[in-house]
Amino acid sequence: MGTAAPWQTRRIDRPLPSHEAVYDHFGWRLRASRGERTTGRLAETHEYFHRQLDDTTAFGGLTSVVAALADALPESGWFDQRRQLISMSDLVHETFAVGMSLLTTQRRIEPIDDYPTYDRHVRAAQRLLGSAIHPWVALAGLRAAATACMQSAALAAAVDSGLAGFDPSRLPLMDRPNHRLAALLKANYADAVAAEQARASTEHGMHEWWQPAGDVMLTPDAMDGAAATASAVVHRRLLDEAAAMLRLAGSGTVDPERHHDQLRALLAEARALAPAGLTRIGALVEAPGGDLLHGGPLDGQIIELTTTPSRVVILPATEVSGLSGEGNRRHAFVVVTTPRRIRAAFDVQGVPLPEREALACLRTTIFEGSTRDSILLLPVERPETLDIPEPVFVSVMSSAAAADPEGAAAWMRWADTERVSMVMDTPATAALRRWCANGASFRTDTRLISLDGDEEIRVIVGRVEEPRRRSPLVIIPSTEFGARWFEAARAEDAVLGAAVIEDPDLFERESDHLDVVLGHLLLEERFVGTGSWRQ
Repeated sequence: MGTAAPWQTRRIDRPLPSHEAVYDHFGWRLRASRGERTTGRLAETHEYFHRQLDDTTAFGGLTSVVAALADALPESGWFDQRRQLISMSDLVHETFAVGMSLLTTQRRIEPIDDYPTYDRHVRAAQRLLGSAIHPWVALAGLRAAATACMQSAALAAAVDSGLAGFDPSRLPLMDRPNHRLAALLKANYADAVAAEQARASTEHGMHEWWQPAGDVMLTPDAMDGAAATASAVVHRRLLDEAAAMLRLAGSGTVDPERHHDQLRALLAEARALAPAGLTRIGALVEAPGGDLLHGGPLDGQIIELTTTPSRVVILPATEVSGLSGEGNRRHAFVVVTTPRRIRAAFDVQGVPLPEREALACLRTTIFEGSTRDSILLLPVERPETLDIPEPVFVSVMSSAAAADPEGAAAWMRWADTERVSMVMDTPATAALRRWCANGASFRTDTRLISLDGDEEIRVIVGRVEEPRRRSPLVIIPSTEFGARWFEAARAEDAVLGAAVIEDPDLFERESDHLDVVLGHLLLEERFVGTGSWRQ
């Protein structure tokens, strides 16, 4: 399969501009855009750092628990508490996310075109760090300051009072991250950063990784090996400096490794308040010890595709043909999905959707001339009722498999294994680790797929293989950022590192299957990505 798809497409106006992304405590939503656009990468990286700060800090963990309660109990008062906690930490969050995203996309901490809302947070980062700071030192200094601001006693206060009795408005001012940031600015935290800059320049200025390489201010070597170890030392020293400044201002700082038990206690209480379940809380829940590996971008993206019609028409399967393609490429495409996904993505017309956890539908596109007009869905009760001579391709959304395991398994058993795919719209990393934990391998490759002149998406494809079993084709839609993160995760995680096998011929070998399934997936799903089950 080539990098350009020769499908007819049309642009549909969406409310989310291509260079923007939106974080919601459980992941982020962004529009597909060309990977060469640094602003697109900047937007997604920005949202990732919001999540990282929530995942690794006490105040972030508290906010995430309350956000999950607000999501699970929409008629309760948790939305107001979430709003209060966000308003107490938003300046810290934005200063951190803006500064870190600029530095990690090889930019200086300076105002940039097309992002006027960044300007005030750029100025805050400049005041916090000082001028002419090497990006390697700036990364450590910004992370240390943000961590110190977020490591207040607010989480402990919520545990002590219990969630039912917790009132954010009663938190002392110096337990609120924004007030702690103001205290660091007043105490001239930038002087401590300047001292570390001088020390680091003397100790590391002779190394190649310290020197910029053209437009690359931070080479990969600056983040690995001895340089990474040295960066951790600088971070720790600056964190201690920030904690000392806050102590003089009348407030303590919780060690970043010491709030985990409190967060677990609060989470247990939250689960009792919402017995129907909570959306993902944070890295601590998924990987005890606070490891962020399973909370990365591959597990939280909602990618909006503008090539998809906004209308879906539901008709009985006996009313009209649900076949796709022409001539020898004529086929049937069955998607096993959830009514929630359909209703969230489309203007639904026609007969009512069946009320069930998951459903299977013949799916195809309705054209008006050469224009993609709408999506046609024909619900199918059971696999054995489908009597079609043409090849049948079955694509199961992972959220549907979770909602109705028996129903999804019935379709996967019924279909030809070479024409069955599992599309990940739920977190993929933990699933891959679970599938490969007993020695199975994941044979995979990643390709860039161009949808039209302005949009492209990375698609990670593979099969889990054991001696006597081969899985359906696993498809993970992602972005350049997500694909790069997957490469890093494989290098850092022992299970993934042992299980993942690069197979550069996989797309060509699976081309007959991929031409069909990606054509339907990328032109008939409005939202894809491992967080899209939440849309």
